[in-house]
Amino acid sequence: MKIYLIRHGNFTPMYDGDGFLNEKGIEQINRLRKRFIEEGVEFHRIYHSPLIRARDSANKLNMGKTVSINGLVETYQDKRDTQRAEEKDMYESDEEIVRRMRWSCLENIKSEFNEGCFGIISHCFAIRHFLNSFNPHSRLLPHAGVVLIDYSYKEPIILDYDSEKHLKGIVSS
Repeated sequence: MKIYLIRHGNFTPMYDGDGFLNEKGIEQINRLRKRFIEEGVEFHRIYHSPLIRARDSANKLNMGKTVSINGLVETYQDKRDTQRAEEKDMYESDEEIVRRMRWSCLENIKSEFNEGCFGIISHCFAIRHFLNSFNPHSRLLPHAGVVLIDYSYKEPIILDYDSEKHLKGIVSS
């Protein structure tokens, strides 16, 4: 089973921090779509966070049935970052983020399908914490960046993949 873990495109934040893709984000996702088509990637499904910027990215990618999953939302701040005791339950640790991404998302997809090709559109820190659980030196993905994961075995394997090849010539964000 192959999973393309994708960061949503660039967006213009609204009052609540979420927002629609902006012109740059639309260009990023269009280039990613073109890259997938050129490489012959065909998704069985594309899963995405319910936040607007991830849903927008999935819809603009327009390469298969899209499904919203709450477990793909952006991370909360780490519990160690807050000083106010009453806020501690609002924040996730790195381990909780990985557990949420892996067990409430990836494992459910694998148990339902066991093979195929899937897109997962999530957010910067959610993806980074997940990738750090396999490679502690993972870097942040740029907007519309992508990482290919082989999940054919018991443990996911991060494959060598040029996560930014399609973004050449776009000013970084």
